[in-house]
Amino acid sequence: MRSEQEMYTLIVNTARNDERIRAVIMNGSRTDPNSPRDIFQDYDIVYIVTEVSSFKHDLNWIKRFGELMIMQMPDDMLEPPPSNDGSFAFLMQFTDGNRIDLTLFPLAKLDELGKDSLSLSLLDMEIFMTIQHVPSAKAEMLIRKPVAEVFEAFVNPAITSKFWFTKGSGRLETGKQIQWDWEMYGHSVQVSVKAIEENKRILIEWPAYGTLATVEWVFTPRADNTTFVSITNTGFSGDGDEIVKQVIDSTEGFTLVLAGLKALLEHNIILNLVPDRFPDALVKR
Repeated sequence: MRSEQEMYTLIVNTARNDERIRAVIMNGSRTDPNSPRDIFQDYDIVYIVTEVSSFKHDLNWIKRFGELMIMQMPDDMLEPPPSNDGSFAFLMQFTDGNRIDLTLFPLAKLDELGKDSLSLSLLDMEIFMTIQHVPSAKAEMLIRKPVAEVFEAFVNPAITSKFWFTKGSGRLETGKQIQWDWEMYGHSVQVSVKAIEENKRILIEWPAYGTLATVEWVFTPRADNTTFVSITNTGFSGDGDEIVKQVIDSTEGFTLVLAGLKALLEHNIILNLVPDRFPDALVKR
């Protein structure tokens, strides 16, 4: 009989190699590490899938799980089927003694999936399917200075270098290619300036996360001669976990940038927030 770990690996890898399967959930006693194991325990598995019909019409995919002794499809045996949520179940007994009760559940009806008190997610191909679009990172701050002064702080590298990067190759102008350097980290980036709207908006594009990402600044003047700055970073890539980490890191980074800007313009203080964020990564000179 194949071991429990071998079965888990088989169940998860089958899902990883089939783009129709977006998540794997295990229910029942096997999710409880304190539950005693015996040879009669089955693997109660739910595959969240983009559609069910192709799995029903071509059963060759089931061969991945091993040599079948017997299989039942209760949803085909009863009319109407036991559930009316679009799911479809396969009850499988294999010649080595292992049993898998596998239910296919349509992603489109995920909100109808009942909750089991003993439930464990084995694989998530999305961010548990709740994110339909790649998220963006946003940081915002009120700066108690006029909009022209706040805008200038981002387009003029002589000012920006006091609270963000250490060196910029030129002033931001539409269509220009600029290099920003963080010399304390030995890092530089090429920036493509896509749009400049004086005292209103900056849009750049730079390489990040294995693709080209965009960063947009929006400057909103207020009646009391202060400025509300909003920075939005988009273009994250990777799997769900990677995207979440990128969004968190970006939000944190731009929040530090705005905090440094606020201290500089309002109090003429250089906080060194960016170099102090990763002290162990500083380039030793």
